[in-house]
Amino acid sequence: MRRRTTVDEAHIERVPLRALRAWPRNPKQHDLATIRRSFERFGFITPLVEDATTRKLVAGHGRLEVLIQLRDADEPPPNRILVGEDGDWLVPVLRGIAFADEREAEAFIVADNKTSENGGWDDKLLADVLGDLDLDDAIATGFSEEE
Repeated sequence: MRRRTTVDEAHIERVPLRALRAWPRNPKQHDLATIRRSFERFGFITPLVEDATTRKLVAGHGRLEVLIQLRDADEPPPNRILVGEDGDWLVPVLRGIAFADEREAEAFIVADNKTSENGGWDDKLLADVLGDLDLDDAIATGFSEEE
């Protein structure tokens, strides 16, 4: 039987960037340049998600990679990333989510990415929304000028 966590166990903490660990078998690839543009335009909004059992990320690998790149290039942190007294960046992380085992955590990693892909777009509404944005804002959404 799979262990279920309660809402009360889930909470957001600010975790030092150096303490975060990626899941070693994340099959999702990331468009790091687009994530970076999104950070520049919107700041850091969506917390990373950590499995409470392994203390490894199950969501937010691309965001983590971009944060590490920015920090290592001595660039300022995105809006909403705090800097601790020791100089390390403090990243919002959803904690308290424990998966039954690593297999279940990996299933979530795939599902978390795939379920958003499966939804598709309302092409007319999307065109209207993107048409109302200036080009820089539209590109920050992840769509190219050609799209």
